[in-house]
Amino acid sequence: MPSFAYRVRESSGHAAAGVLEAPSLLDAGKALRAEGRTIIDIQPESAAARAAAATAAPTRLRRVTGEDVLLLTNQLAVMLETGVPLTEALTGIAEQTRHTGLAHLVNDIAAEVQGGSDLSTALRRHTKLFGELYINMVAASEASGTMSAMLCRLADYLASQREMRKQIRGAMLYPVSVLCFSIIIVILMMVFVLPRFEAIYAGRQAALPTPTRILLAAGRLFQHQWYLLLGGAGGLVALAWYGLSTSAGQYWVNQARIKLPLLGPLYHKVYISRSLRTLGTMLASGVEMLAAIRITASVAGNLLYRDMWLTIADRLAEGRTLTEEVKAAPLIPSGIAQMIACGDRAGRLSEVMNRICEFCEADLRIGVKAMTSLMEPVMIIIMGFLVGGIAMALLLPIFSIGRVIAK
Repeated sequence: MPSFAYRVRESSGHAAAGVLEAPSLLDAGKALRAEGRTIIDIQPESAAARAAAATAAPTRLRRVTGEDVLLLTNQLAVMLETGVPLTEALTGIAEQTRHTGLAHLVNDIAAEVQGGSDLSTALRRHTKLFGELYINMVAASEASGTMSAMLCRLADYLASQREMRKQIRGAMLYPVSVLCFSIIIVILMMVFVLPRFEAIYAGRQAALPTPTRILLAAGRLFQHQWYLLLGGAGGLVALAWYGLSTSAGQYWVNQARIKLPLLGPLYHKVYISRSLRTLGTMLASGVEMLAAIRITASVAGNLLYRDMWLTIADRLAEGRTLTEEVKAAPLIPSGIAQMIACGDRAGRLSEVMNRICEFCEADLRIGVKAMTSLMEPVMIIIMGFLVGGIAMALLLPIFSIGRVIAK
């Protein structure tokens, strides 16, 4: 008679596992249910052994990224919306994906859910990956019975945040790439071009123009004492890394970021949009105001905005109104504060915040395009000064060749 491995929950609420002999899988299930047990999982013993061996196999797991969390959220939302039970949806996603890390993650969550835990409780084992916002919204949906709708809203939120990050990275890609290209060109000129000119001008240092002498001296330092330059650069990087790892250094960077001439206004729009999108989504999901504001502070992305939202939460706990505190907050523009106040008075706060986010994100896209268009000529000019300055310093003696030869 075949054997079947099972995991069940007893009537007392405790989980149990074992092996049962029965003519078929259907008979085994009937026997367990007849004893008053709730079946979590049951399968032929050989299949269970294969599954356990596969789980124990030392496979290399891929890292789960934000893109994978977005994909998981979308898949889970669709499956729950079509009526698939949560445990079956999680098991199906784990079986279908070829992403080893994601499959391991979903299997772990599914095992917790099958063991009787809520989905939000299972997700708290992976707080670093999902975040407090995600977990609290899932917990609110479990209380209200709107899991599929909440997951759809979470997927939209994650997608909007991903799009915003892409816009910022795209805006920074061009200037950073041009700057790196300029540095590479300067290094190549120092290594391959300068030595030839130094041989030509050998013995005539006194007659060379000052820029040429400075450049040749820098070239000799770069060629023969490069280890000093490398050590100095490494020391500066280590010092900067240590300084930025401290709370004071991080606060200084966050403050400087929003005060940059071109990028500062864009960063303001990013932090405002992210904060209001988070707060609006959580309020629409039924999360309590103070908890929503404190979670918003944790995902604001900037220490100054974090402190601002925490201060607002503390003031609200003292009995003040959101309208008063938003208008008094220095980092929230007066126009946006006025719109939030109107939404608060009309009882449509989450809807108004989402509208503000759409406006900020549209304004951000326009700002990113404008900044990119402005950065192109600026970076070309910088590159021209670097490369052209070196070339002119090398060629200046040619314009006074008679004086140089006479020397």
